Amino acid sequence: MQENVFGGGAKQTERQADRKTSRQRDKQTERQADRETSRQRDKQTERQADRETSRQRDKQTERQADRDKQTETSRQMVDSGDVVVDSGDVVVDSGDVVVDSGDVVVDSGDVVVDSGDVVVDSGDVVVDSGDVVVDSGDVVVDSGDVVVDSGDVVVDSGDVVVDSGDVVVDSGDLMVDSGDVVVDSGDVVVDSGDLMVDSGDVVVDSGDVVVDSGDIVVDSGDVVVDSGDVVEDSGDVVVDSGDVVVDSGDAVVDSGDLVVDSGDVVVDSGDVVVDSGDVVVDSGDLVVDSGDVVVDSGDVVVDSGDVVVDSGDVVVDSGDLMVDSGDVVVDSGDVVVDSGDVVVDSGDLMVDSGDVVVDSGDVVVDSGDVVVDSGDVVVDSGDVW
Repeated sequence: MQENVFGGGAKQTERQADRKTSRQRDKQTERQADRETSRQRDKQTERQADRETSRQRDKQTERQADRDKQTETSRQMVDSGDVVVDSGDVVVDSGDVVVDSGDVVVDSGDVVVDSGDVVVDSGDVVVDSGDVVVDSGDVVVDSGDVVVDSGDVVVDSGDVVVDSGDVVVDSGDLMVDSGDVVVDSGDVVVDSGDLMVDSGDVVVDSGDVVVDSGDIVVDSGDVVVDSGDVVEDSGDVVVDSGDVVVDSGDAVVDSGDLVVDSGDVVVDSGDVVVDSGDVVVDSGDLVVDSGDVVVDSGDVVVDSGDVVVDSGDVVVDSGDLMVDSGDVVVDSGDVVVDSGDVVVDSGDLMVDSGDVVVDSGDVVVDSGDVVVDSGDVVVDSGDVW
């Protein structure tokens, strides 16, 4: 009996040892499985990180390729060839568009340069149905044209310079802020839009400034034309704090006003002609040498300045000639006003070798003299005061 007891105890002990060994084996197997799972998870995480790194590297490579491509196509100098874009844009950020002996042609798109120049030597800049926009840079064309059809030329803090060519904007505006429009031996033509320059000059040497159905507006600058005309059709010429100077040409405004605030209108060997509008000069002079001042259906108004015409006439039809704080001086010509008044306040009306003729109006000089040397003062249906 005792033997059986001992035998049974040994078997129980053996079974306990087996169960313990099994539990240890199970735990070892579980730990191995956990380690394997962890290794697989680590490998999967590593593979995901590799894939992400690869994707980022690919994107970086692609972006660099795009930048390189843009640099090659947009910022590189083109020698003896064209830059042609059909239905798209030429966009350069902090760089130049430079073409030597060729054209920049954009059809249905824009030329946009931020902090750089558009430079074409011996060729044209042609944009059809789009804009030329330059921010902090110049548009420079040597021996060629800037032609924009149905769009604007906008230059902020820079110049539009054309040597031996034209600036032509059809159905859009030519706008320069803090810069000049300079054309040597060519024309500035804006059709159905405005020519606007803020803090700069419009300078044309041997060519015309022509605006059809829009305004010429210059703020803090001059309109200077040498051997050419300033022609405004159906709009105004407005210069604030600057001069309108035409040498060997005419200043012609059809159906609009010629307005100069704090500056002069000076025409040498040409005419000032305004049809259906006014000539208004505030704080400056109206000076014409060897030409006429002709205003049809409007007034000549000069405030704080003189009207001086040397070898020509002052002709006002259906309007007034009014000078406040200044003189009307005509040398070798006539002052002719039809259906209006000649009014000079604080100044003289002086004509040397010519006539003062007023039809249906008055000649009024307040605090000054009427001096006619070798000529007549003729007033029909009016008074001389």
